[in-house]
Amino acid sequence: MTEFMDNEKIGRKISFDKEWGLWHRGPGDIVIIREQPRTRGSFAKIALTANPFLLDLGGHIGSFVRYMRDKGYTGKTVSVEPDPNNVRVFKKNCPNETLIEAAITGINKRKGKLYLGPKCPAANTLVEYGRKKNTVDVKLVSWKSLMRKHPWGSIKSDIQGAEYSFDWSLVPATVQVLCLEYHFYKSEWVDEMWKIHNILLGLGFEVQRKPVVNLRMGFTEAVYKRIPNANT
Repeated sequence: MTEFMDNEKIGRKISFDKEWGLWHRGPGDIVIIREQPRTRGSFAKIALTANPFLLDLGGHIGSFVRYMRDKGYTGKTVSVEPDPNNVRVFKKNCPNETLIEAAITGINKRKGKLYLGPKCPAANTLVEYGRKKNTVDVKLVSWKSLMRKHPWGSIKSDIQGAEYSFDWSLVPATVQVLCLEYHFYKSEWVDEMWKIHNILLGLGFEVQRKPVVNLRMGFTEAVYKRIPNANT
């Protein structure tokens, strides 16, 4: 999927997909829309019973939030998406959902550069990892302050390598389920992934979907569920 998306030309023209009921910009967006049941299904089952505050890191065009609504989620959602081109489509798909137009970072800065995917805005990242990319200046919101913002019940993260800048030990005790897409655009990120994995286990989470290292694919997805009464 990564190779296809990097070669997918995404323009400003948007179309409406009647099958999925979502606005999109072409096949690259449709891939993301159609993968939600496969990649986020196990997370959704747990999140539906979690505390009613869902944090969506990497809102893209809103397909994940819409998927959760279609599954019956009725709680509050807060999505984080810094790319203005993604934001404009997100707002058409999710006009009544809360959106933070910024990127999340573990460093203490208020502004930063978002490296745009070569030809696909699903591959945007705060991390420069070897390919020349166009950039856009974006607002930054600290991970620490975000973790304190609401009593989050569930977190979904798909932010193209920025996950390694976070202190995951700050995940509050209210969080009952996490869906993390780990990325391997740098070989050293494999070790960083296992560090996060072990931190979450230490916080009382158990693995519902185990991360699998696939350097050719460039990413893997994991789901963690908090063990009841863990660390109490």
